[in-house]
Amino acid sequence: MKKTLYWALLLAALLTLLTGAALAEPWAGSGTESDPWIISTAADLVAMREYVSAEGFSSDTYFQLDTDINLSEYCGSSIGSWIPIEPSGYFDGTFDGNGHTILGLYINNSDDDQQGLFGSSWDGSSGIIKNLNVEGSVSGKGNVGGIVATSGFRIVNCSFSGTVTGTEYNVGGIASFTTGSIENCRFKGTITSTENKVGGIVGTAGSGSYITGCEAEAEISGVGIVGGIAGLAKGSLDNCDFTGTVTGTGEEVGGIGGDTSGNITDCTANGKISGGDKYVGGIAGFAGGTIKNCTYQSGTATGDDFVGGIVGLSNAQLIENCKSYGTVTATTVRAGGIAGETCGPITNCENHGPVSAPNYAGGITGHTFYGLGYQGIVENCKNYGDITISNENVGG
Repeated sequence: MKKTLYWALLLAALLTLLTGAALAEPWAGSGTESDPWIISTAADLVAMREYVSAEGFSSDTYFQLDTDINLSEYCGSSIGSWIPIEPSGYFDGTFDGNGHTILGLYINNSDDDQQGLFGSSWDGSSGIIKNLNVEGSVSGKGNVGGIVATSGFRIVNCSFSGTVTGTEYNVGGIASFTTGSIENCRFKGTITSTENKVGGIVGTAGSGSYITGCEAEAEISGVGIVGGIAGLAKGSLDNCDFTGTVTGTGEEVGGIGGDTSGNITDCTANGKISGGDKYVGGIAGFAGGTIKNCTYQSGTATGDDFVGGIVGLSNAQLIENCKSYGTVTATTVRAGGIAGETCGPITNCENHGPVSAPNYAGGITGHTFYGLGYQGIVENCKNYGDITISNENVGG
């Protein structure tokens, strides 16, 4: 009887010890919405990275910064690169920066994909990263983002300041790729890629994505599908602003989006937009969705063919209530104050800037395509800019 009692007490003590060890975490708080785990130091953030790598980031997991933190003890040119935070399984929890800044982020992994403060996290749909500011430098191969590499969740009220560099597809100031939403986020700095799908906020915004209220002040360069906000946008772009330069050595270059199949609404762009080939626009290079209430406020849009103050080529969709004040130049053919060419209607638009091309230059559109199911028509539009053409086919 005494021996049985001894073993029972010993087992109870061991269970208590093990349970206490499992529950003990290095952060203040309990990890709930009302009492989140508190990140106060860089060491806390590293511990969080190890925790979510092993345990995942479930919907009942909450972290919050309570101060600015500096990562210089854990990454730098003389130390090495930051290892991205990459949860096992889904990212469905909450990381709240609480308005604070993570300083000194350094990643220089030119042979590695999925680089950012957070790495590949696209499996989650109900997760959120919010109220977080990050400063630093991120360089990788493909899928490179300042804050998140790939995302399927919400990124809200976040900012990145610094440089983001990639050598392959999908490079963005906030995220490289998203199928979720990016809301009220800001980027300031330089973004460079030697490939396609490059954007001031996101490289590729996939189907079902939603980009709203975002701003980029940047110098952006890539090959093709390059945009001031998004390189490739299959979802909607709403109420976004870009200021700076967007340069592509190939085609599909735009002040807001490079290649867009979602709708663009209430966006503005300022700056130099230049492409080495066709499809260049102050707002979009190529548009497969509608463009409404957008303005190219100032700058130059320059390309080889299909160059417009709002869009290079509009593929059968409506352009409505848009204005361009920039200079539009095509070096070979098809330049328009609103569209280089449209296969859809343009209505209630104005052009105020000069337009020039050797062939097919117009104050509203360089060329319209009507027939075979296309409705390239212009209604209730005004041109106030000068039109210059050296060969033939000019219109006011």
